[in-house]
Amino acid sequence: MAKFTLPVWEDWKKLTEFFALSDHVFGAQARAWSGLPLADAATAELRIGSGDCKFESTGDRFATVLADRHMLATVVLLHSYGLMQVAMSEAYEELAKISHANTPLRTQYLANNDCIANLVKNGGVEVWGTQIMNDIGRDWSEVESKKAGLVEAAVVRNALAHGQRHVSQSMMNRVAQANGTLPWPVGDAIVLSVALTKEYRHRFRSLMRVVDHGVYELA
Repeated sequence: MAKFTLPVWEDWKKLTEFFALSDHVFGAQARAWSGLPLADAATAELRIGSGDCKFESTGDRFATVLADRHMLATVVLLHSYGLMQVAMSEAYEELAKISHANTPLRTQYLANNDCIANLVKNGGVEVWGTQIMNDIGRDWSEVESKKAGLVEAAVVRNALAHGQRHVSQSMMNRVAQANGTLPWPVGDAIVLSVALTKEYRHRFRSLMRVVDHGVYELA
């Protein structure tokens, strides 16, 4: 089995730990708050001033913030997609060192080290993912949830990255073109849970591993 040595894996691990710890802290704070012997917790005023940020709120708002994981999940999903993009560039940085691996994209990378970064920034994962895997002798059958699952996760990520709060027909159409579907109908709010975000991250990680494996086995 290939050894995952790309630098991005350390950042991926840190993000995974941040996500898990944040979810735990939110839950622990919610339980601690609900257990306080307050006559009217909803209207109680909170002022938290430790650290660089200050938080002022009423009790009901505080409880709502602690119970909501969508914002946390959105931050993690966006960063996870960015790390997946970084992994593609790092993979070709390694591939460039393998003199006998004369693939078309490797040749382009040797001429322009930004070509992979530009590729993954300026196209959909269904396009650049196919190009990269074809280049290293891989295909979507090796990726968890295959192309349809990656496109679903990427479409949700793109919508949230641009502040979109509801599912659009164009989102649904793009996923359908990849033979996939979204977990919400058109018009519904896009709401991430911890479980769904973990699933999307598993799909991103799977593509990263397939590409990492491909480069390793070309060595």
